[in-house]
Formats: sequence, structure tokens, C-alpha cells
Amino acid sequence: MLKIITSCVLAISLAGCASMSGDLAGSAGSYSVIAQAKELQGAGQHEQASAVLQKAALASPEDTTLRAAYGKSLVDLGRLKEAQSVLSQAHTPDKPDAMVLSAQGVVASQMGDHKQALAYFDRAQKLAPDNAGIEANAAMAYALSGQLDQAETVARRAAGSTTADARVRQTLGLILAMRGKDDDARKVFAEDLSPEQAASNIEAVKRLRKGGKKSVG
Repeated sequence: MLKIITSCVLAISLAGCASMSGDLAGSAGSYSVIAQAKELQGAGQHEQASAVLQKAALASPEDTTLRAAYGKSLVDLGRLKEAQSVLSQAHTPDKPDAMVLSAQGVVASQMGDHKQALAYFDRAQKLAPDNAGIEANAAMAYALSGQLDQAETVARRAAGSTTADARVRQTLGLILAMRGKDDDARKVFAEDLSPEQAASNIEAVKRLRKGGKKSVG
């Protein structure tokens, strides 16, 4: 049942690092490659998108924008150990990037190191305090560590931000469903999803609550 949550998390947690290029400086060529990869991802060709980014990153090892984009594509594929290695080289301590830190937090959380994940998100929020996606990622890390009260507080704050998007709101909906607040979750999901999709999400988490509670905490 944990697979239900982790698949949702991988889809939703990248809200805070959805922009492949982040704030790093890149060449016109790197942005062209990233645009190509985004088109492939939009067509559901995630493996191909990652391969395009990998090839470009290897050809331009000093281009941190491409390295960051490649690392984030690996997160999207669930190749977390590889992503961890690539993302660590996508910025430097003297020039940290909020979106890369957020992606590193997602990786750490998915690998079960929620304390480290929250440390990444805290650093990212200091660099980008108005980024609702980063805050939503932190909320999910709290949820996966079993701190559902704190998770809901942070997720509600993120969803109430002027920068909140559908993924941020879905993070709140998922956390509310994890807490058993199904009616509240349904209302949040309904802002962006069809009634059928909202019901499906809630039923999936209900099954998790009944059969795999120990796996979440």
C-alpha cells in the first residue's frame, strides 16, 4: 500500500521543483535541450526525456542548469540514488539553488531520510520564501515521517499562498485524506480534479489507512 502514497508523492512533490532550469544560469543551448525534454515529458516519454538531458549534461559538464534538469528527470523516474548524485553536483555551497535543494529534499524524503529532507526544504525556503511548492514538499516530508498534524498546518499554509498551483493543492488534499478528513480532502481535490478523480484518490488513501498504516509513519 505504501506504493500508492509514494507514487502520489513522486507526482506531487515535484511541485516545488517543476521548473527544470530553476534559477541557475544556463546557455541558450541548454534551455533548448530542456525545452525538448519538456516536450517529451508532456508526451509521456519520460525515459527519452531523461536520456536527452543525460547526453547534453555529459557533453557540457560545467553546465549546472543541464545537470539540475537531468537530476530532476531522474527523480521523476524514481531513480533516486542516481538523482541524489547528480543533484549534489548541480549547485555549490557558495551558490545554492532553491529548486535544486527542493529536489534534493524530495529525494531524501523518498529514501526515508525525512530529517535530511526537511533540512533541505528549510534551506530552500530561506532562498525562496514565497515558493508554495517548496513548502508543500516540506508538508509531504512531515506526512511521510508520521507528523500529520504539522504536515496539515504546513500544507494549508502552502495552499493558501498566492503562488499555490494545482499540485500544491493536491498535496493538501492528499494529506487531509491521510488524516481521514475525507470530506475536506474531496473539497480540495475538487478545485482541480473531476469528481471521479477526487474519489479515486480518496479511496486509494482509504485503502492505505486500512491496510498499511504502519508503512506511512
